[in-house]
Parts: sequence; structure tokens; C-alpha cells
Amino acid sequence: MKPINQNLMKDTIVEWLVDKLKSQGLLIGEIDNLVAVNQAKEMEKEEQQKLGIILAIFAEEIGDKKFTELLIRAEQYYNETFKNK
Repeated sequence: MKPINQNLMKDTIVEWLVDKLKSQGLLIGEIDNLVAVNQAKEMEKEEQQKLGIILAIFAEEIGDKKFTELLIRAEQYYNETFKNK
């Protein structure tokens, strides 16, 4: 099995969306847009931090080896179900 790639995306979801909107001319540098983008980035960062804490606690509870096995299974499921379609 291939190792799990933890950096599948260079950009965050928010950054990806901003780039798409900008490329289509739908997002320009208006102050309201910039405030909303910054708020979305902060919200995304908070959610990633929460998820990291949850995963760390989960790994500690079930053990690193079992946790790694579950991550590999989750990645395989994702690839088979969503990515390869």
C-alpha cells in the first residue's frame, strides 16, 4: 500500500475557492469580500485544529498502529468511492 499523503492539497479549500472565483471575475478586491474571505480562512483553520485534536485523542485511545491502519482504510475507501470516478 502507498503511504498516506497528508498534503494532498497545497491550498486550503477557501484559497481554492477564492482562486476559482477570481479566475472567473466573480471576486474582486472589495473590502467586504476580503473580510468574508479572511473570516472563512479563520473558520477553516479552527476546524482543522479541532480535527487535529480529535484525531490525536483517538490515536492515543486506540494505539498508533491501529490508528494508522484505519487511516489507510479510510484513504482507500475515499479513493475507491469518490476520487476514481
